[in-house]
Amino acid sequence: MEVLAKPRGGLAPLLEPQANETLRCSLASLPRFLRRAAPDFPGSPYLAADAVATARWRERFAALGGRRVIGISWRGGGAPRAREARSIALEQLAPLFAIEGVRIVDLQYGDHHEEIARFNAGAANPLARFDDIDPLRDMDGFAATIAALDAVVCVDNSTAHLAGALGVSTLLLLPFQADWRWEHGREASPWYASLRLLWQQQPGPDAWPSVVQRASEQLANMDGAGAQVLSGSVAAATAPGIARPDVDATPDILLLNDTSYWYHWGCTCTSLALHESLRERGLTVDPVHITHLNALAPLPVTVAQFDDDAFFEGVPRRQPGTDLAAASRIRVMVNGEGSLHDFGITARALLYLIYIAAKRMARPCTS
Repeated sequence: MEVLAKPRGGLAPLLEPQANETLRCSLASLPRFLRRAAPDFPGSPYLAADAVATARWRERFAALGGRRVIGISWRGGGAPRAREARSIALEQLAPLFAIEGVRIVDLQYGDHHEEIARFNAGAANPLARFDDIDPLRDMDGFAATIAALDAVVCVDNSTAHLAGALGVSTLLLLPFQADWRWEHGREASPWYASLRLLWQQQPGPDAWPSVVQRASEQLANMDGAGAQVLSGSVAAATAPGIARPDVDATPDILLLNDTSYWYHWGCTCTSLALHESLRERGLTVDPVHITHLNALAPLPVTVAQFDDDAFFEGVPRRQPGTDLAAASRIRVMVNGEGSLHDFGITARALLYLIYIAAKRMARPCTS
């Protein structure tokens, strides 16, 4: 980049005519310089819902009585042809309602009261609808609603992008010919690690039943609330049965409390620096984001519970014991930035996982 001449007439350097020729880059050309390879797409969550509002929604969803609460959205697309291709009839999602222990919440934007009333008539497991969920006018509130769910099942619409940005486990139902960003045939998204893509095998509305069947099988294999925290051989950002494509099966480092793209710039920089330093040493990192620590429950509330066998066994399929022990190479690295200012949810979750890793699995821990 050339050195700009001293501004004439009191103009700031970037407003000089020659600055436009030197510094200007069209939006479409940015991929030439940014994220030029697949590993450059971490898929990490970059939005965080209001914690208080999220907790309130969790309480309301718990009152529905299910072991898991899933949000669904079944219409998408603005133009008529896109809307026809992307959308699915609510009745075709009936297999999701037949899964034992699942309660399903309406996330669909727009006026669809009559459609839900017809679907719910005589239903053993009706679609739950909350009048104060407003995806079009209250994005903050809608984000808290999604963050309080165990998972989302939706078509290609804005709900999928918000769920992915929040890091919520999502099954995305895609038409045979979908938007280019989903990269036809892939099951994973470079944009959002928490999304699993389920494609039509042929075009047309008759191809949806097999897609919905695959979605119901995925949901049936999920554990209860918070199952997205620990899954597979190591901690993961998605629920069991919804695979993380970007994590090595035997990573070198499990990074607890990854604050990449968190709300505070200092927190973000801390984790980004950790990732960069570890990669420079040739190490593979499996991150557990701070949002997933916030979702872990139940958590110990007394010192005695930290070492209580019954309490440990009562955390359904979220204890890292067997899974981390199977990953023989793994070390645990702890990022304390932004979490240990008090003894709140994040601090307790982080301390409990550290204690389990060090005491129950004898894993090397570094902070």
